[in-house]
Amino acid sequence: MKQRRLLASAAFALFELLLTVGAFFLAVWLRERMRLDLVRTDFQRGSVLGLLPAVVLLWLPLLWRFGAARAERTERVAAHVFRVFAVVVIGGLLLLAVTFVRRQFDVSRAFLALFLGLDLATL
Repeated sequence: MKQRRLLASAAFALFELLLTVGAFFLAVWLRERMRLDLVRTDFQRGSVLGLLPAVVLLWLPLLWRFGAARAERTERVAAHVFRVFAVVVIGGLLLLAVTFVRRQFDVSRAFLALFLGLDLATL
């Protein structure tokens, strides 16, 4: 019984990770096609795609700890929304830290905002 719950939790975490990766690629696609005022137009896809491994490595433990894999059966909607919000905010702050440490100052802030908003909506 305990092994089945662990496998179900792992499946939920991987599904949420796939949703996050999907939100990442959707944000890349949208940012390439959007013309935003007050945002530079030369979107650099390569620097953004270099963040994908960091997103996977950062989000997986967060999703395991805070995601639907750990939700109780009788958990209220507000508690689940808080868990999703915690994953996106903590992951976003860690992703900003990674871009700063790697000195990737050419990563579009509009892309990061778009990705985090899409991730919040999909999770």
